[in-house]
Amino acid sequence: MCKKPLRVEQMNPSAFVDHAVEMDRKLVAGECRGSGDLGNAMRRVEQKWGIPFSASWAFHYRRPKTVSADIYARLVCAVEAFRETQIQRLQDERRGTKATNRLAAYFVGAADALAGKED
Repeated sequence: MCKKPLRVEQMNPSAFVDHAVEMDRKLVAGECRGSGDLGNAMRRVEQKWGIPFSASWAFHYRRPKTVSADIYARLVCAVEAFRETQIQRLQDERRGTKATNRLAAYFVGAADALAGKED
C-alpha cells in the first residue's frame, strides 16, 4: 500500500473529514479534464486509486460526519503517489527545457532554486 507508515495524531473527527475532503478534491482536480467532467473524474479516481465513487461524490456534494479509516488511508496513499508522479513529471519536463536567452536562463534558474536544485 503506502511506502510510509500512516501517522495519525490526535484529531477530532471533523478535522479528519476536512482533511479527507481536501485530499479527495486534489485527486479529482488532477483527473478532471475540463468543465462538466467532475463525475467522470471521480470514476477515474476510483479506477486509478481505489477511492469509491460514492465517497468522492459525498465529499463534493454532502460532507459526511465521519470517514472510514480504510478510505482515509487510501486517500493518504493516493495523494502521496499523485504528488510523486507530479514531481516526476516536473523533473522530466525540466530536463527537456533549455534556456534560449538570458531572461529564460534567469527564469529557469529561479524555478530550479524554488525546486531546491542548485546547478
